[in-house]
Amino acid sequence: MDRELSILFGLSGVGKTTMGRKVIGLDAGIAHLSASDLLKAAHSQSGEELRTAQQDRLVANQLVLKDALSNWRFPPGTHHILLDAHSVIDNDRVLVDIPVDVIASLSPDRLIFIRENPKIIVERRLSDTRIRPSRTAEELGRHQERSFIVCQMFSKFLDVPLSVVQSGDLAEFRSVLGLKILSQH
Repeated sequence: MDRELSILFGLSGVGKTTMGRKVIGLDAGIAHLSASDLLKAAHSQSGEELRTAQQDRLVANQLVLKDALSNWRFPPGTHHILLDAHSVIDNDRVLVDIPVDVIASLSPDRLIFIRENPKIIVERRLSDTRIRPSRTAEELGRHQERSFIVCQMFSKFLDVPLSVVQSGDLAEFRSVLGLKILSQH
């Protein structure tokens, strides 16, 4: 891929999409995509069907991500892709680690882990219309730690830098992406 690829990881509700949208609003050359949207299109299934699949099927579903991303039509002038993804998926029964081979196939330039207080993630999930598993702050804290550990494994295996950014810290997010910091109004 001739564009720079940054993969954003974090739990559902942590703010990956919000931060991605804010960055693309400041730089027209950045495209923000969701791995789940790519997979929904590739499999002709809803996000809920993909997320709640049995563990072996959930992992197998991820294997088309490389082709789905390669076949995506980006606007002219796109120089950087932000891919909103997960390192673990809660399928309502078990927390499923995404295999490193899936991430390796994408050849990312950097990995970014978005972190948030689990109590805030619970509040966001309750106020959102998307279907997500009901989890306590304690459960989400454990899930967030597992997600981070898996990201660390990705980083080590791929020899790709991993940065941790607090949800909502747009200045740090832009800095990690190597973008100029613009004054905020």
